[in-house]
Amino acid sequence: MAVYSEIIRLKTAPEKIYDLTQEIQEAVRHSDVTVGICTISCPGSSAALTINENDPMMFEDLKKALSKLAPKEALYHDPDKAQAYIRASILGSEKCIPVIEGKLAIEEDQHVFFMEFDRNKKERKVFVVVSGDQPSD
Repeated sequence: MAVYSEIIRLKTAPEKIYDLTQEIQEAVRHSDVTVGICTISCPGSSAALTINENDPMMFEDLKKALSKLAPKEALYHDPDKAQAYIRASILGSEKCIPVIEGKLAIEEDQHVFFMEFDRNKKERKVFVVVSGDQPSD
């Protein structure tokens, strides 16, 4: 079994969404893994990963739903960070995607997105680890 890793570096802006699908798919290609698993992780408490359609209306709906679950005007113990922490906790900071025939096993219209919930600009890292079988020589 082979294990390969890459780090995707992002300079984020408050409450922005970044499509990482192409970078993650490139990491899978670089790994030479044909069958296995791709684990994606973003350390930090105020960012999240999600897999969904690349549709601006979906993001508006997601933002609206998250604003109902963790509204800005709520009374939090830590008013500067709690909303971002709660939103990130709802979506999660890790995703595992099967790798089949050397590609992410997601639908054609699905993408992997990084969502920044912090109120400040950040320099973020997203870890991509691909493990599995490589073709035998």
